[in-house]
Amino acid sequence: MEFCWALPVSDVNECRKQAVDAEKYGFDGVLVASAKQALDPWILTMMMCQDTSRVRFLVAQNTNMLLPHITLKNLTSIHYLMGDRFDLNIVTGGIKQESLTGGDFPSHEHRYKRTNEFVKCMRLLMQGTTNFNGMNFSYSDLEVQPQFEGQSRLFIAGSSSAASEVALSAGDVMICYADTTLHLKNRIKQLKHEAALRNRTLKIGIYIDILAKAAQDEAIEIAYQKHEQFSGFHKKITKMYLNEVDSVGIRNNKHFKDQHDLWVEEHLWAGLSEVSRSVGLTVVGSFKQVSDKLGQYRDIGVDYFLVSGYLDESACETMGRHIIPCFK
Repeated sequence: MEFCWALPVSDVNECRKQAVDAEKYGFDGVLVASAKQALDPWILTMMMCQDTSRVRFLVAQNTNMLLPHITLKNLTSIHYLMGDRFDLNIVTGGIKQESLTGGDFPSHEHRYKRTNEFVKCMRLLMQGTTNFNGMNFSYSDLEVQPQFEGQSRLFIAGSSSAASEVALSAGDVMICYADTTLHLKNRIKQLKHEAALRNRTLKIGIYIDILAKAAQDEAIEIAYQKHEQFSGFHKKITKMYLNEVDSVGIRNNKHFKDQHDLWVEEHLWAGLSEVSRSVGLTVVGSFKQVSDKLGQYRDIGVDYFLVSGYLDESACETMGRHIIPCFK
């Protein structure tokens, strides 16, 4: 069971600080996002490597913007310089405005076909000389040098059936936005069963927000206070975004925010779904209640927790002092 801290997207100094904090408080990794408004994730990762010594970096790579051999060259280079501390978070993108390529924005189906080819090419290139002839990528006797020798894992980000197919065929971990334990239980069971039928092992991760305090009432009060601060303008912009995006995981936020009192399950609050363009669910409660809730996710097959603290600036420290030790 692993814990990864989601670093902020656009504040470089805060990224550096939080990477150091995540290592200090026992996180296994940190996520370095790929976003239109953010710095290049490889350059940012290289900088943060010099501030840390142990924590792994989950480096996001958007398949609509990159080529497999360039991604592997970057991975090999940073591995050679900084050691075996890097995994790839393969993202497909869900809205035209976030694309850097310009021109027509491909359909959800086409983007995942490209992602599928991208991941297959990465696997082949990691092994050595590659020949591949696909719709999106073509290689003839290509060898990326120096030869990759690390143990990097390929994380497949997505919640759709298309994302599941990519993960099942060539991913190490499938990571999706959090849902209720009731909805995730059967899906995880099915995914792991299908992986076994293909003689593969697939781990499952979820992206989830955390708000844990010494007492449940304190945590709930903070959640409600934050909710009152969400502006009508922010909610309207998020609603417009949700109407355009075709990411299955993000569009689930439309369903979450319609739930009674925004509580979708015990200790699982959907207030963020009204303003967030990514994670929509927060585990809210006392230290023990939050630990128990994460334990419920573990018991249904979740192996990896990508954690944010949008509602609580002290969430990273709280996780390290009160939550992570319960699982180590």
